[in-house]
Amino acid sequence: MPGREIRVGVIGWDYPEWKGLVYPSDAKREDFLRHYAERFPLVESASAYYGMPKTDAVARWAEETPDDFTIALKVPDWILKKKPDDPDTARALGVFLQHVAPLAEVGKLGALVAQFSPYYRADKKAKDLAAFVRALPGGPRWAVELRHASWWRKETYETLRAANVTLVWSALGEGARTPTEVTSDSLYLRLFGDRDLPPPYAQKRRDASDELHHWADRIHDEGAAAKRVDVLVSKYLEGYAPGTAETMEAMLDVSPTTRVTTRSGVRQTTLF
Repeated sequence: MPGREIRVGVIGWDYPEWKGLVYPSDAKREDFLRHYAERFPLVESASAYYGMPKTDAVARWAEETPDDFTIALKVPDWILKKKPDDPDTARALGVFLQHVAPLAEVGKLGALVAQFSPYYRADKKAKDLAAFVRALPGGPRWAVELRHASWWRKETYETLRAANVTLVWSALGEGARTPTEVTSDSLYLRLFGDRDLPPPYAQKRRDASDELHHWADRIHDEGAAAKRVDVLVSKYLEGYAPGTAETMEAMLDVSPTTRVTTRSGVRQTTLF
């Protein structure tokens, strides 16, 4: 599709075990994002889910990353737990946007992802979801991750489409997956994996090729009309998220812009 943009990245970047792989061996923790952004064009800050991101930290992210880099963030969970018709919900969403404004001001703000609990069910919360979507401020790209099968129905998709809000595509564990419904002009694929994969996260320890192929096919088929495609992978999928991201880039025929150069001066040809 002409003008279609596909970006692949990783959920999080604060991984000391990536030293000598994605980061220089002597990299300082405060420089991890800068080094990460030399290799990938997109990252998700999942930590925002647990608390409002600090404006000074967000401003630093905006300053130290390339012009074409984007950061997606999860909406703090305490906002999602509020009743959507509570006036404080709109206020809290506004405060959240103020905190991420340094990214928006320089065009580096990616999707803002509202991840609801697996126990958030359509039979109890359909009206709440519709009210929440109506309360979302205009401007950013919003995405909603629903994780209970009760949501997979026409009414859900119509609610999201009416507001141009993206339904997050994701694997739900034990072979379950979200439907590949396209509800906006963008796709947001979040491949998290099972938390039962323990550390270390510096090498590939299981093969998720079949899962990656499935989603690559869905992006090319059902998602073909989307103008923007964001793919985020986690360490729990195969054990080494940068390697998984590189595999996904190859499947989607996305060329990495820059390779990491190691201290020895040898340019990396693979992240596995």
